[in-house]
Amino acid sequence: MLGRFPRVELRLEKGLTMSALAGKSGLSQAYLSRVESHKASITLASLDRLAAALGVPVSVFFEDRAGRIPISIY
Repeated sequence: MLGRFPRVELRLEKGLTMSALAGKSGLSQAYLSRVESHKASITLASLDRLAAALGVPVSVFFEDRAGRIPISIY
């Protein structure tokens, strides 16, 4: 499960507006806005595009605040 929108803080740390991130990722600003406001789900393919646009590995989206990737066993 993802925490907040795929790391809004990453976008802000990179100094990107939502419009700029949309341009870099090839995803629409409307889609990013819906995902950020939890009105739409994000696909793994879209996460991959966001990671590339932000210059980070996809695993960053699954880390907790301490940088650990939580694993649940059922």
